[in-house]
Amino acid sequence: SHQLAVHDQVRDCYAQRWTDYALGATIDSTDPEMAQILSSFRDRDHVRDLIVSIATSDLFRFRAFGGGS
Repeated sequence: SHQLAVHDQVRDCYAQRWTDYALGATIDSTDPEMAQILSSFRDRDHVRDLIVSIATSDLFRFRAFGGGS
């Protein structure tokens, strides 16, 4: 578990899944907002900060609801 915990790829996956769940949609990791969330989590490595980053991101604050007319 320690070997997994130190890899950025694992952190990115974790942050991606939290973001996808919060938004109810899959966001491409190359999206600038998503890239910022991933980078922030890699730097801080704290779940609370990850959740705050997601909730204060434009992806979350300005997401579209529904899918039809």
